[in-house]
Amino acid sequence: MRVPSAAPKKWSSKIPWGLFIVLALYAAGVAFYIWTNYYDSPNYKAAQSWATALKILGEDGCRSCDEKELNRAFDLLLQTARFIPDSRTPVDELESLRYRFEEKHFKLSKERVTAVEMMAANTRASLNAKKPWLVISVRDAGWAPEQLLTGPRRTVLWSIPGAVFIIVFWVYTQFSRKRALADKHEAQLKEVEGEVEALGDFRRGLPEAPRSSIPPSKPPPPRTTRSGVTTTGRAVKRKPQ
Repeated sequence: MRVPSAAPKKWSSKIPWGLFIVLALYAAGVAFYIWTNYYDSPNYKAAQSWATALKILGEDGCRSCDEKELNRAFDLLLQTARFIPDSRTPVDELESLRYRFEEKHFKLSKERVTAVEMMAANTRASLNAKKPWLVISVRDAGWAPEQLLTGPRRTVLWSIPGAVFIIVFWVYTQFSRKRALADKHEAQLKEVEGEVEALGDFRRGLPEAPRSSIPPSKPPPPRTTRSGVTTTGRAVKRKPQ
């Protein structure tokens, strides 16, 4: 008969390394997705340059900007146009900024003027090659700075329910395993109890052993020796002196 093992251990307080490894892999996957789809993408880099340029120009249409700030904003918008050549909006912003240079009597270098003209020609050629119904705005394409720059944060927020699901699933599996061990131990105890009851029924079914008909022997009567000593049982012979 197999003796059941000891009762299942109580909830272990050990560090759940398996859970930490799964969460680390999940976090690494989210970070890789953010890097490839945002930080390393041309659209996100364009949105960063564009947002910085708009911040330099301010809300008054760059009327309060000096020459250095206008040149910095111009370079950022030019970089934005290079990242998203299929969008006409950065090129239009550059043309508007050229007008601000002339209005303020600031000198714009020939390299910047040439770069703007080449970028405008490339953008027009790219847009003309497309069908008219394929030409959409920057916001409709999802390239606006306020849309792209909030992408990593939005992705992190969307990934939180996945991490919570992993933790809940791990806790559920741990409780299920504990419950399964308890049920197995209880089944072993019931099996042993059944074996003990079956053994008791088997012993009760056996016939009783026959009693002996020979009466028990009586001890010999006490005897008194010559020296007056009373003895019981068989007399012991003494050796002659």
